Amino acid sequence: MTTPSSKLQISQATDILLSPTKSTLPRYRAYIHARNRFFSAFPPQGQFVRIHTPSDNLLCGLYAIVISFQHQHPGTSPSPTLEDLLSVCRSCGFDNEGNLSGDQLSLVFSTWGAKVLLDDTDDGGRAKKRRCQLGYLSRYNGPGWEEEARKGEDVPVMMGTREVDTEEQGHDILRLWVWNDGGWAGGGMGHWEGIRRVDEGGEGE
Repeated sequence: MTTPSSKLQISQATDILLSPTKSTLPRYRAYIHARNRFFSAFPPQGQFVRIHTPSDNLLCGLYAIVISFQHQHPGTSPSPTLEDLLSVCRSCGFDNEGNLSGDQLSLVFSTWGAKVLLDDTDDGGRAKKRRCQLGYLSRYNGPGWEEEARKGEDVPVMMGTREVDTEEQGHDILRLWVWNDGGWAGGGMGHWEGIRRVDEGGEGE
C-alpha cells in the first residue's frame, strides 16, 4: 500500500499479525518469519520507499539487487555490480539473463554472496563467507492469492536458501529486500524495484 508524504511516496508492508484469518494458513509460519525480518529492517511499522529501477534488457531484477544493496547496506564492501550478477547468472546455467523470477534472483544473490570472503575467520582459521538471503515484497494484484492478501497489499516473502534459514541470525548473514509489482506471483514476471528505508532521506519513485 502506497501513500504520499509531501513529495515522498511511502509504502507500507502488510502486517499479517493484524489478520485473524491469515494465521490459519499453511504458509503462515514462513510468512511470519518474513514479516518479522522485514519489520525489523524497515522501521517504523514496515514502511519503505520504492526506488525507480531501470528495466533495460529486462534486467530490472538484477538492477533492483544492486540498487537495494547500495541503500540497505551502505558502506558494506564489496557490493554487487550488474556485471557481477550477470556473471553469476551465466555460471548458474540459466537459459535467460533477463526477466528473472524470484527464485532465480534468490539463487543469484546467495551465489554471489558465497563467493565473497569476509574479513573474519572461523575457529579453524578458515576465511568466512557471507551468507546472503533475498526477500521481496510482492504486491497482490490477483488472481491466486485471494486468501492471503487483498489487492494492493505488499506481502513480505523471504526466499529460503541452502546456506541460511529465515530463522537464523548471525553477523555473517546479509539479508536484502526488493519489491515486485505482483506479476511474478501472478504467473508472469512483472517489474522488480529497489527499496530503501523511509528515514534514509532523498527521493523515491
